[in-house]
Amino acid sequence: MLTKYPLSIRTALLLTVNMVLLVALVLWLSIDYHRGLVQRLHEKQVSLDEEAALMLPAVSALHDQDIATVQRYIDHACAYMQETVSPGHHIVVRRGQMILQAQTHHRASEAMADAVQKAGNVRDRTGMVGGRVILVGTQKSDDGNIQVYVSEFTTNVQRAAQTKLIARSVEMGILVVCHFQNVG
Repeated sequence: MLTKYPLSIRTALLLTVNMVLLVALVLWLSIDYHRGLVQRLHEKQVSLDEEAALMLPAVSALHDQDIATVQRYIDHACAYMQETVSPGHHIVVRRGQMILQAQTHHRASEAMADAVQKAGNVRDRTGMVGGRVILVGTQKSDDGNIQVYVSEFTTNVQRAAQTKLIARSVEMGILVVCHFQNVG
């Protein structure tokens, strides 16, 4: 027994209806969050694919150059990406059996190169590096001899979706409070 006096039918009905509406609202917010996250990840995937597509002709044109020239190009291209805008941005280039990767942001390692290449070859193009999720865009030359991989951590994408969820939740909270002020 919660109270000494039983709830009136009106109060019980209001509580029931509002609980159903609250559950529906929470369900709608979670679906909206998931759809927004999927959309943002897809947009980031397209962006990374486009960056890889832009890099492929340059790397192919440098095919006859020495490896140091190609490495400088990869480092230069990666250096333009700001860490705040593109967290975890990394470039890996496979030329035949040789693997080159950006040295700019100090992420270059065999583990990073392996994770980026594996993620670039799976359907959803995601992988894990150091416990963090990466998303990979990739392009391959027509002869298959050169493949460019561009990766980023998904941190900013997830943060943007979470911020939108919080904003929507606050908006809905304000609407609920306004509704109860008008009803009361």
